[in-house]
Amino acid sequence: MLIAIPLSTFGTYALSFLIGLNRIRERSLLVVINQFVTLVLAALFLAVFHPTAQLGMLAVLSGLVIALFFAQIFLRGHWEFRRSDQPRAATIGRALSLGLRGQLGNVATFFNYRLDVFIVNYYLSTAAVGLYAIGVMVSESIWQVPNAAAMALVPRTARQQGQSGAEFTCMVCRHVFTLAVLAAIGVAALSAWAIPAVFGEAFRASVPVIWWILPGTVALAASKVMCADLMARGMPEYSSLFALVTLVITVVLDLVLIPRMGIQGAALASSVAYYANSMLVAIVLRKKLQVTWGSLFIPTRAELSAYLRLWERFAERLRPTAAV
Repeated sequence: MLIAIPLSTFGTYALSFLIGLNRIRERSLLVVINQFVTLVLAALFLAVFHPTAQLGMLAVLSGLVIALFFAQIFLRGHWEFRRSDQPRAATIGRALSLGLRGQLGNVATFFNYRLDVFIVNYYLSTAAVGLYAIGVMVSESIWQVPNAAAMALVPRTARQQGQSGAEFTCMVCRHVFTLAVLAAIGVAALSAWAIPAVFGEAFRASVPVIWWILPGTVALAASKVMCADLMARGMPEYSSLFALVTLVITVVLDLVLIPRMGIQGAALASSVAYYANSMLVAIVLRKKLQVTWGSLFIPTRAELSAYLRLWERFAERLRPTAAV
């Protein structure tokens, strides 16, 4: 695991370089290569040899090494550093300042996502932790599209910060919010059947957790896009500050609700905290971009018509073909 730390760190920088160069396809390919190699080698090692944790880590290391090999190919020409090209101290200082202002939020966000698990364990039991973790994991599945959109938005906004950049951010935020709402409706409707079918009847108690936390995860989906815009404009401190506020709200509500409502109380606490975070970020972004609430969250008629046409095409494909 210690060997994996520098490799993983270097891989993270490689992915960041590709994002900065707006080469999203190569960045995604690196991630797929890493995960695919790790999975295949783990299955091979554990099938051929006696299963051990060391073999699992060997598969992880192999995936990192092969991914870094392809990263070197993708970034060929960008690793060359000449003495005359060394950044000045002022440039390094600005870069470190930007990173530190954002890192505080990353730490707070990590605890905001995971600290409630320890509080659930303290008040309830390890079984309750498992039920709660399944509910949280399923609800967070709707963040796949927002995470991808936020990642792709950063380099574009950093290069184009005028009114056109603001309009593009609003468009992305509207679509992400709409897709998150639709995905949440689908998850809420299917979870009562899917959770017992996949995990077993013993996990049916995870279903209300999903229902309680989904409103907050939908709100935070839009927040991910808005935070990406603020970061690209050199203002990550807002996300950090609001992440700290969200952490305080989560802990306070956990202490109040978990003893009274159990794991559903933990889900409600997270949902309220996520919603508060999204509203705070939206207030700041709306002021910075000088846009309306509707432009951030409400799709236009043309966009709604496009969604309707897409649904009609999808429904048409599902209809059985008439017999000739």
